[in-house]
Amino acid sequence: MKLKIAYSTATALGLLIATAQAGDNNDAYLKQTGDNNEATILQSGSNNDAGSSSLSIKQNRGGSSATIGLNNVLTIEQSGDGNKVGLGTNANSFSNANGITQDIGYAYGGNRSGQNSIDIKQTSDGNTVGAVSQYSYTHAGGNTLSVQQGGSGNNTVGSVSQWRVHTTRNIASIVQNGEDNVISRIEQRGPQIGDGANDRNLIEATIEGNRNGGGTFSANKGAAASGAISSALIQGSGYLANKGNTIKLSITSTGDENQFGVTQVGLYNSVGTVTISGDGNELGVSQTGTNNVLALGNITGDENIIGLKQNGTDNIATVNVTGDRNGGFNDFTSGPASEVGLTAGLLSQAGLGNNISLTVDGNDNVFASLQDGNDNVITAMQTGGSNEAAVSQVGNGNAANVSQSGGGNSASIQQQ
Repeated sequence: MKLKIAYSTATALGLLIATAQAGDNNDAYLKQTGDNNEATILQSGSNNDAGSSSLSIKQNRGGSSATIGLNNVLTIEQSGDGNKVGLGTNANSFSNANGITQDIGYAYGGNRSGQNSIDIKQTSDGNTVGAVSQYSYTHAGGNTLSVQQGGSGNNTVGSVSQWRVHTTRNIASIVQNGEDNVISRIEQRGPQIGDGANDRNLIEATIEGNRNGGGTFSANKGAAASGAISSALIQGSGYLANKGNTIKLSITSTGDENQFGVTQVGLYNSVGTVTISGDGNELGVSQTGTNNVLALGNITGDENIIGLKQNGTDNIATVNVTGDRNGGFNDFTSGPASEVGLTAGLLSQAGLGNNISLTVDGNDNVFASLQDGNDNVITAMQTGGSNEAAVSQVGNGNAANVSQSGGGNSASIQQQ
């Protein structure tokens, strides 16, 4: 058993550390630099770690003891076999720390109130949370992370990293149950400034099932063509580039090797609940702009490949897929749909107020769409097998309705 706690600069505001370790080969490392830091690490069982091979965890509030509301709170609970927290390298572009770090900083100015909280629970069986890292540089509070991973699985999170400069917030909550689930890399940056400052920057991912995430999208298929990165939930791509997106991705899966990725840059973009039942499905979502929405219902079946790319304002996509190998698993053949030149399985919206509703029920159906302009509408339904449809709308105010039933149909619509 190893336990190392180093701390300095405790003030009247207080510094609280509580640790308990039992069992085999436990390690815990911590450094706190007051004001008002707290830490609780509880480990029980065998082969548990907290921190990293470079002995990190750290909390570093800094500032004056006369300033109120200065936090940094960490609670880690591990029980069982082979659990680890904070190991590995943080791969996010704005991180310079490994093995859990909380900061806050900004020791000047008036209201420096500020939070940073981490609550990680892991119970039995090979769970890992790699790295983490939260900053703040305050003016009110922000940054919260809660990771819960269930037993009977080899769950991993990996990287994370939240950064907030002035006003709130950044929240990430991840729950994984089952076997071999992976979320590699969650990235959030700046706040929504004004107009709902407390309501944005949020990633929630709830995953139940087997062996989801951690792989890669199929090359040159719809999910990869969206521009999203498999297993990565990312908000923002530059300094304060994200100012208020919401990812609420709840994947309830009863299958294996489903891949997903979401990238959001802009304001008020959202992804709703995703329910995946089956094996080998792929979903890639890229949203750039304002108020873009994916209302995705169920993906039920195997090897369905769907990509969504939204760039603009107030674009809406509603997708429901039932069956096997739909979307972009197969390429277009030599029929009319192939002549439009779209990537199978990719739904692309660019502009203002475009809307697509796609319902697929069957096997081996291929669909793709392009909306480039404003106020275009596509309503599409495919039932049966081996149907192909491609719809291209360039310009404003176009409307298309596609309905295919039976098998082997091929349709194309081009509107300008």
